[in-house]
Amino acid sequence: SASDSEESTNLIDKLKSCADPAKLMEYAQTAITKANGLLESKKFAEAKAFLAQVGPTIKEKVPSLTSTIDNLTDIAAKGDQASQYVDQANQVVSGFQNIKL
Repeated sequence: SASDSEESTNLIDKLKSCADPAKLMEYAQTAITKANGLLESKKFAEAKAFLAQVGPTIKEKVPSLTSTIDNLTDIAAKGDQASQYVDQANQVVSGFQNIKL
């Protein structure tokens, strides 16, 4: 839906214009949680498109999340065979949520 891509654009703008590392991490986490939600819902094409939009900015602004973005992108790209990878994504994301700044 239009609101979804608008939301992505807003998130990208926030990430791009943000200088506060804590806020950056918060925005990045929002994006990662959203991507993971799409994967859990088996919306692989949407997840792929969303990650293609936000991924490069997150990698640029929060390099420590590069592997998380790559993992999620990889899972989205595998599409329908990805059910087995969704558990893996959850592990990646829950591991990520335990990272303290």
